Amino acid sequence: MTAGLLGPAEVRALVAELGIRPTRALGQNFLHDPNTIRRIVRTAGLGPADVALEVGPGLGSLTLGLLGTAGHVTAVEVDPALAAALPATVADRRPDRAGALTVVADSTGCRAAFAIQTARSRSSSVNACHSGSSAHRSARVCSSASSA
Repeated sequence: MTAGLLGPAEVRALVAELGIRPTRALGQNFLHDPNTIRRIVRTAGLGPADVALEVGPGLGSLTLGLLGTAGHVTAVEVDPALAAALPATVADRRPDRAGALTVVADSTGCRAAFAIQTARSRSSSVNACHSGSSAHRSARVCSSASSA
């Protein structure tokens, strides 16, 4: 699960390479502590038969951790630049798992429901993880929803 995780230096390099700055309007906070990522992934309790739905993957820090345990990750990102860069980040850092990622570029927020439905069709349980600031203020970082 630890292979390819982004640390502070890698996050800074990606931000510089993409020419982006986190914006409050989008609630962007980029995870950069591999220990936090490992803790979130461990708490989610994912296995190879699970599909993780990540809302707001940003640079892909949590995405890379989720790909280490989940069978598939569907990532919904509202920032078009980040959505476009995420597949390349995963291909670079976890080429063995690049095929297990679906990125939904969702600048309006309307496609999130479709992504949830698609993720549920792949697995009997969907684990949703949000890496934004509100998730860190809350005790509930990851929640599991059963498709009934």
